[in-house]
Amino acid sequence: MEWKNTAVKKRSGEFSVDDEVIDSRSSPDISSELNLSPQQEELISAIVAGQSVFITGSAGTSKSFLLKHVVSTLRRIHPPNSVFVTASTGVAACALGGQTLYSFAGVGLGRGNKTELVNYVLKSNKAVERWKRAKALVIDEISMIDGELFDNLEFLSTTLMLQLKELRSQLLRMYQGQ
Repeated sequence: MEWKNTAVKKRSGEFSVDDEVIDSRSSPDISSELNLSPQQEELISAIVAGQSVFITGSAGTSKSFLLKHVVSTLRRIHPPNSVFVTASTGVAACALGGQTLYSFAGVGLGRGNKTELVNYVLKSNKAVERWKRAKALVIDEISMIDGELFDNLEFLSTTLMLQLKELRSQLLRMYQGQ
């Protein structure tokens, strides 16, 4: 069986994946012996530095294989249960050991305007806790996510973080007796 190793080329803020075939017989446990190219190392460094990245490539170029390495790296550098792996569909999410983006975000079907989604999420303690713990969010198959929903999720994350920051500030003032 052959695996495709990836060479990642940075292009205007995107990372594109090209083919380079590896024979798995010479490397039976390829996940533990993954030799990253300089471009792949650059991608990992950008992610570790907190940058948002977009990985593209043709079918069969092992984007998911590289993504699993990215997730493993994120889980090593962040606290337990703070890296969330999501996808647009349940099948894609299961392949990565994650959940749907809708489930992570707590937005149900994702219908409604920005304010309605924020209010919907605030009713779910589990969803709010996920957002609070999140240090990294990985979204596979992002092209399948509706642009309006993605904009709403960006608004939701910003709004929730601001509300949580204000709540912490209020609690601190109460604790200090102000």
